[in-house]
Amino acid sequence: MIFYFIFFILINLIIYFKRDFLIRIFNVYDFPDLIRKKHQNKVSVFGGGIVLLNIFFLFLILIFNKNMFPEIISNNRDFFSFFILSVFVFIIGLLDDKLRIKNKTKFLSLLFCISSLLLINKDLVLDTISFNWIDREILLYNFGFIFTVFCILAFMNSFNFFDGIDLLCGIYSLIIFVIFIYLTKSFFFIPLVFSLILFCLLNYKKKLFLGDSGALLISYFISIIMIKFYKLNLLHSEQVVIILLIPILDNLRVFYERFINKKNILTPDNEHLHHLLMKKFSNLNTVMLIMSIIFIPYIISNFYSIFYTLIILQISVYFFLVVKFKRF
Repeated sequence: MIFYFIFFILINLIIYFKRDFLIRIFNVYDFPDLIRKKHQNKVSVFGGGIVLLNIFFLFLILIFNKNMFPEIISNNRDFFSFFILSVFVFIIGLLDDKLRIKNKTKFLSLLFCISSLLLINKDLVLDTISFNWIDREILLYNFGFIFTVFCILAFMNSFNFFDGIDLLCGIYSLIIFVIFIYLTKSFFFIPLVFSLILFCLLNYKKKLFLGDSGALLISYFISIIMIKFYKLNLLHSEQVVIILLIPILDNLRVFYERFINKKNILTPDNEHLHHLLMKKFSNLNTVMLIMSIIFIPYIISNFYSIFYTLIILQISVYFFLVVKFKRF
């Protein structure tokens, strides 16, 4: 295991020192528009590439030692889910970064990938849902497949819109993967943690963005791991809601406001929570405030089973901040 740590430390050091070379090969950039994208120069969206490279080397290690992380990768279906399909999801995002493909095309492509995932790896289909406040499970039967597809796509879309300011998605994802390590005591997620630390460092220096490729890749990974852990009883359904609620709620609110204002719901704007907070707070303080709203309730939920109180508190704080900072 020491070799495992050292190997991925070296991989990420090589990526760091050779980043300019890799960025030139990747050759996909985000250009400023002085409206929403206020960075002064073009910035590479190679952030997702860093994560993908770490996933690729993790895949190579597991090819030679399939029994290394049986608690995460237990069969060939898991290999397909975690490694093969993640590449396709990344490519869809990359095409959007590079070619600005139509939203309908992107949605149908992701729908095909997620449907393929669940048809091949049926262990990830949510066939039941249990809640802490009732001593029974809700059986989804054949609706489970559609419900699972909807949940994954909803979070992936919300995460993509959540990626609106530096460090926000990077730190959010980093904390989630640290939680995964805590829950499983598994070092499977170390490459993802190292890659996100490296990304956050470069993102803070405005050298890299995630882009759609990175946002879709990371949110895909988080989605399938959350489902796996929920089905292994490592996470309560309410804890999943607590961790994922703010990005999804923020996305739904903005979609609703665009709809009632007769705007295209997919047209980007500056009405997300992080944009509103940035009117009064610095980038870093905005990120820390949003992380507090998300993860302090999760931490409390590990000691006190007051899940619904925490969820209501999250929603209340969210709308309080939206109403307060919309005035400015």
